Amino acid sequence: FDKNKKGTIFSVSDVFTVQGGSSSVKGKIITLEPSDKVKVNLKNKATFEIGDDLVANDDGINAPGLSVLENIANIIAGSDGEVWIVAPSSEQSGVAHCISFTKPMQISKISERKFSVDGSPADCVLAGIYDVMRSNKPDLILSGVNRGNNSADNSLYSGTIGAAIEGTIHKIKSIALSQYLGPRNIKNKDPFEAANYYGAEIIEKLLEYNEWGTGDYRVFY
Repeated sequence: FDKNKKGTIFSVSDVFTVQGGSSSVKGKIITLEPSDKVKVNLKNKATFEIGDDLVANDDGINAPGLSVLENIANIIAGSDGEVWIVAPSSEQSGVAHCISFTKPMQISKISERKFSVDGSPADCVLAGIYDVMRSNKPDLILSGVNRGNNSADNSLYSGTIGAAIEGTIHKIKSIALSQYLGPRNIKNKDPFEAANYYGAEIIEKLLEYNEWGTGDYRVFY
């Protein structure tokens, strides 16, 4: 409940208590006002606490979508968390889930929590987990925001999705984000407008939903 936002709404199918204030019931909706003291326990949902985020992509360290995802990750991490970026030093679109076996990877530090890797997106996730963030592994891995959609056949080739798969293998919550570009938005001043607007909200809903699988077989989004 955002105490600064008037009229925050919960469904009465959720379990909650309200003390004082000016809450009102209308049908199956209860509207809570800023003066209300609220204790909420959402059914079938888990509260989520994300500390440190690892951000990767396949478009490269200088891609505009990476900056978009960094902003989204900062919202998710909040004031108490940290956002670490480990991204390919060059374009890696279409490499899917490949990792480097035959050559060493060079990791270059760009700033305090920003690194580039001479490798694939999955390599970046491995470098983030076991080198850059080895003393404090990430709670969440975000990959993207890819410039272009990753649906249907494209998902098989996507390095953006490959990074999320690699994170899931290591039992870390992982989400890949891609921005569709078409005739109605490719020439926009901000072609990532939809990702900017909806990205954090969608990730928060996935974290609240809290379905990531168990054991050796996990779910990524």
